[in-house]
Order: sequence, then C-alpha cells, then structure tokens
Amino acid sequence: MKKLTILFAALTLSAGLWAANSVITFTSTKKLYSGDIYELIYDYEMGDGAKWEAFKAQYSEFAYMDDPSELKKMGFGFFNPNCFLDANGQVLNYTYNYDESTHAGTITFAGELVTMYGDEGTGWAFYECTALTSITLPEGLTSIGRNSFVSCSLASVTLPEGLTTIGDQAFQNCKSLTSITIPANVTEIGYGAFIDCSGLTDFYVAWTTTLPTIGSNLFLDASIGTATLHVPAGSLALYQNDDQWKYFGTFVEYNPLPNIKTDAIAEINAAIDGVTDEAILAIATTAITNINNATTEAGVNSIKTQALADIDLAKYKAAAITEITNARQGIQNENLNNWIDGAINDIQKGGPDATPGIDEIKEEVLNLINFFKEGKAEGIEEGKAEAKAALPTDPEGTTGHTVTITKGDKTLILVNPDKVTYGKQE
Repeated sequence: MKKLTILFAALTLSAGLWAANSVITFTSTKKLYSGDIYELIYDYEMGDGAKWEAFKAQYSEFAYMDDPSELKKMGFGFFNPNCFLDANGQVLNYTYNYDESTHAGTITFAGELVTMYGDEGTGWAFYECTALTSITLPEGLTSIGRNSFVSCSLASVTLPEGLTTIGDQAFQNCKSLTSITIPANVTEIGYGAFIDCSGLTDFYVAWTTTLPTIGSNLFLDASIGTATLHVPAGSLALYQNDDQWKYFGTFVEYNPLPNIKTDAIAEINAAIDGVTDEAILAIATTAITNINNATTEAGVNSIKTQALADIDLAKYKAAAITEITNARQGIQNENLNNWIDGAINDIQKGGPDATPGIDEIKEEVLNLINFFKEGKAEGIEEGKAEAKAALPTDPEGTTGHTVTITKGDKTLILVNPDKVTYGKQE
C-alpha cells in the first residue's frame, strides 16, 4: 500500500499500518522447491555432497535419490530464495504454500519484494524451472534480474505496473509464452530478454513518446515476424521506425485508457474488499463513476489516488470510532456521553485542518472513559470556557479540585478527581 500522510497537526499515518507483505502467485505442474538445483548438482559432481544431503534431510521425499541430477530429469521445479530482495538489498524471509489439487501456489514474503536479483554468485530466481506454468509478480517489484525465468514453461506472466527494469535474458527460451504486456513504467530492457521465445504471438507495449533503453538481440530467434505488436494509438510510427521493434509481422494500435480504467477500478475494489461501512463504500462508488467518466490517463490516476487515500482514512476513522464505542459501553453519565459524541464527531470531520489527530483524540477519550469507570472523579460537568471560572480550584486540597478537557466550544470538567492521570490540571 502506498504511504498515506494525514495532515493533522499531531498525526502521520505510515503505510505499515495496513501494508500487506508481497506475494508471488503461480501455477506449476509440480510443487516447487527452495534451493539452487545447479549448485546442488555442481557441488555433488565436484565431490562435495553436503548440500545434497542437507536438501534430502529437509525434503524427505527425495531421501531415496543418489544423485541430484535426477531432480532435473524428473521435472521438479526450484526457486532460489537468495534472489528475492527488499529495498535495502536484504534477502527476504518467506512462507510457501502449494495446493497439489489445483497446482496453485504462493510465495509470501516478510516485507516488500523490490528486486529479483540474479548473478553467477547468487544464482537466478526461477532459472530453468520447467514446472512453472504461470506467475503473477506483486506491485512494489521494480526490477527483474538477469536470467530470472530462463527456460521456464510459462504460458502466462503478469508484470506489476511499477516495474522499471527487465534484466538480460530474463525470459530467454520461454517457448510456451504466447502473450505478454510490458508496463509503461519500464525504462530498461536488457540484452536478449526474449531470445528464443518462439511461441510469441502478441506483444503489448504502452510507451507513447519515448522508448526504453534496450539491449541488443531483444527478440533473437523469437519468430516475431509472425507476431503482432500492440502499440498505443498514435504511436505506430515510433515502433515501425525503430530497429528493435520494426520486425514484427503485424502492428495494431489500441486505446490504453479502457485498460487503465479497469486496473484502477480493480485497485479500488481491492481496497474495499470485506468493507460493509456505507460511507466507505460510497467513496468507492463515487470514484468508480468518476473513473468511468474520465477522458485522460492522468485524470484516472488522480481520481484513483485520491479515492484510495480517502478510503484508507475512512477505514482508520472507523476503527478508532469502533474502539471508542466499545469502550463507552455501560456509561450512563449524560455529560460524559455528550462529550464522547463530540469527540467522535471531531474524528468523523477529520481532514487536512483537523487538530488534534485521530490517534490523539482516541487516546484522550479512552483515557477519560477509563478514568471515569475507575471512579477517579466525584462528578462530571459540561460547560463552556467561562464555566471554568465559576468552579473553585485547589490543586493541593481535596475539594474544589478540577481537571478540564476542552474540545472546540465544549469543556468537560472533572470535579474532585483523586488522581490526575492525563489532561490539564487547573
């Protein structure tokens, strides 16, 4: 989830409050295993069988095998956990799930996946994972490293909109891949990224004025002479005159706006998944209507961004109000209930000019409720600022001692509290 800042005087909400961990979803003909199969094979052939024995100890179903090369012959797939990095370049921990009946699986990371790294030392993420048939990579991922999917059996690949880099030979020899869409944010595609992708029939791109930096031999032996390149309306000449793209057999122009609208609406629907609050649903409904009526990509993105921020804020308000509502159960004091209602109203009205922030209001209300329930005040009165002057004050004594809490034009006065745990003492 994108970072959301609510401009209250005392409150900044971090994306971490709601952000989910990155998840790769995939399908495969067989369960995928964690490790570098080529490292296992190489070490074994060089006389070092320690890693192979450790692998068999971890996966007892292979205990009967004598040679790790048998895994390749039998078509078992592997992913290399050392290739999945966060924004600081640290390897992410993960959990793995696979359903044998549906052949669907997930790799869920403990944090945001930003880079799928690959080099000779680290290895490559799904290198020659012939069991892998489809994959959806998560938003937040910006870079796919070299050789990440070499010789996979991928028939379907979904790339995140925020992707910026596709490394050298990333999809080399993915012969089952017939169609792929490259996001508009991609600015660099490495050498031979689609070499030997001989099954390609449709290739979708979204650049309208400036093409990304591209390494040589992008489509070597990919049979693009019989494939169709789908380009944004009005950009046909850009591709037909470029040495990397002009060799496609067919060019088709398309209007990207419907796809952009569909994706934006999907994001909003995901944000309200499971929500029943009518006010939040109304935000989404209005935004979707406005997106459908928008005439430019910039307009769609602006509406979507604002709607997601509004939905997040509304969810946060609703959670705070629910916590207060649960805490106030059983309170019969009319003045206190009126004051709590006013605080809830402050939360509901919270926006760029609201002071204090949602968290501060909630904390103050919960403290007051606990203060009252614990019998720490003999009485509670409600009045405006001038009412305070009429009450005696004696901070050192046992009578006439007051604590006041002011919200707008409302002042709640606690008379003779035996202990001041918060608020302003007068």
